[in-house]
Amino acid sequence: MLAFGGLFLGAGTWTRWAGAVGVLGVASMLVTHVRALRHALREHEARVDELRASEALLAGLFEACPDVITVTDPDTGRYVMANPRFEEIIGYRVDEVVGRTVLELGLLPDQAERERLLREVRREGRIVNFPMRYRARDGRSVYTELSGTFFTVGEQSYLLVVSHDVTDRQRIEAEYRAIFDNASVGIALVRQGRLRQVNERFERMLGWAPGTLGGHPVRDIWPDDGAFRSAREDVRAAMAETRPLDFEWEMRRRDGSPFWARSRATVLAAAAGVNGEGPDTIWIVEDITEARQAAADLAAAKDQAEAASHAKSAFLANMSHEIRTPLHGVLGLAQLAAVPDVDPRRRDDYLQRLVESARALSAVISDVLDLSKIEAGRLTLEAIEFDPLEVLHSLQNSYAELARAKSLGFDFDVPAGLPPLVRADPVRLRQILGNFLSNALKFTDSGGIGLRVRPAGPQRWRFEVSDTGPGIDAALQDSLFEPFTQADDSTTRRYGGTGLGLSICRQLARLMGGEVGVRSEVGRGSVFWAELPMPEIPPHTVPQALPEPGEDDLRGARVLVVEDNPVNMMIAVSMLERWGVEVVQAQDGRQALEAVAQAGGRLDAVLMDVHMPDMSGYEATSHIRRQPGNARLPIIALTAAAMVSEQQRAREAGMDDFLAKPIDLRSLHATLRRWVRVGA
Repeated sequence: MLAFGGLFLGAGTWTRWAGAVGVLGVASMLVTHVRALRHALREHEARVDELRASEALLAGLFEACPDVITVTDPDTGRYVMANPRFEEIIGYRVDEVVGRTVLELGLLPDQAERERLLREVRREGRIVNFPMRYRARDGRSVYTELSGTFFTVGEQSYLLVVSHDVTDRQRIEAEYRAIFDNASVGIALVRQGRLRQVNERFERMLGWAPGTLGGHPVRDIWPDDGAFRSAREDVRAAMAETRPLDFEWEMRRRDGSPFWARSRATVLAAAAGVNGEGPDTIWIVEDITEARQAAADLAAAKDQAEAASHAKSAFLANMSHEIRTPLHGVLGLAQLAAVPDVDPRRRDDYLQRLVESARALSAVISDVLDLSKIEAGRLTLEAIEFDPLEVLHSLQNSYAELARAKSLGFDFDVPAGLPPLVRADPVRLRQILGNFLSNALKFTDSGGIGLRVRPAGPQRWRFEVSDTGPGIDAALQDSLFEPFTQADDSTTRRYGGTGLGLSICRQLARLMGGEVGVRSEVGRGSVFWAELPMPEIPPHTVPQALPEPGEDDLRGARVLVVEDNPVNMMIAVSMLERWGVEVVQAQDGRQALEAVAQAGGRLDAVLMDVHMPDMSGYEATSHIRRQPGNARLPIIALTAAAMVSEQQRAREAGMDDFLAKPIDLRSLHATLRRWVRVGA
């Protein structure tokens, strides 16, 4: 029997009625359940579709992610899942990774790194940008930053890790760091008014120890608040006007020493920092102290060159006057003296003044030649033995007489300890002191001048020339010894002169190993001094003094004069004949050889011009020396090129002495007396 809905179905009416009713109820309920089931199935299918779509999306993300994604069992360390990026970066296929640990794969050089990672995740619940270095399959290092967390499926925990490859970034950062650390300029990152990063060059430039300046406020690198505010205003003004941030500031190191810096900046973030400290910037700072000094030196050199050019121009204009004035005197007086009916006394006066003009012209030319030789490095000095007192007495005799002519006194003060014989260049000593004395005489109108000598140290002597002239302003004293320079233009106009004398004196003194200088006070006069080394020669080497010169010392001597210039020949012959010398003449080197041969040993001396056509004096002398009996014949060189190199060449050719043109009467007489012994 069936029981359904609490009714018993049996035979009979109740059975038929009840059966009909039951069938209908069952059918209705089945329809309801089927409908509910179909609705549930549709919902289930929708959820399955959603899950499949979500799984497909997650799988797509997992597969396509540019970073490495791994799922591991934190207890065993075995990989459960890995995306394809693992193979691209680390080098292992996914099927080679799943089920194995990092240690088995040899991915971590240091197991302690994994333990540290797990501790960090367990403590914080997650990690972000955790640095980790892997060893790839090919042995190279792969630097990553890890982000990860734990998750649970059922009762199983897993560790999900996303690894971002930063190997290229670290390489680039290392390259930039190397540039930053080793740059030849200072580099500083300024953020929120502080020096967030600085390189060692920046610290050393500012006098800070390496590693001590980073983090300090920018204010700390400025010597005071005023300088800091001024620099800050420069930056703000440039930014407001959109000008480049490029400045030159005088800064100070930590020890207070100043230096010039060129500072250039690039804005990294325009937003103002804390307390309005300005935008984030990176600064390039360069010490330009030497560059600025070089530029200043260049500008000064340019100014000096322009001043020298102006001085030379003024000098040339003055030289024209200085040369033409005595030249006009020479030519004019010569013409006047040549007039046939001129009064004899007037002719004598003309001739005397002509000689003075010629000497003045010679002095000008000598100054120019001396300076040109000094600047060309072609002037050398003699180091011979002489009595310094003779030079000083000679200067005293000459300038005391000139001083008396101007009603001036002359003070001569030489100590008793001055050695009788020293080694130096007497000609240049006379030139230096003569220039000082000439200037003193020129600029002194009343009072007097003086020559004083004092010891200045071992083997050194100080020579001073004083005057009671107008004195020299202190601002002008340093330039007195520069070429083409006088105290001022009015000096040139009033007194004349080339402006070369003192410059030549300085150069000569330095060539001799000494120095010159001046002390002066306006209204009280000046003292020009020269300190020179003059080594003393032991007394036993003092040569026998020559007898005092006389007019008849050379009478009867026979001298050959070799000269190709007729005027020079005439002058030499006239001078020699005045002293009773018999003169033999030759116009060139070949005639000189013939004259010496014809003389047969009856010549007392030869005056030989060194520069002649066909055969020079040097060649002629060499030939003469090779002839029998002429080894001791005195041969004296004559030349207008008064250089020591000429003297050396003359001696190498076999000449005994040297005379510079124009020939001075007294020099010629003294030179011949050294070599000619009449009747000996």
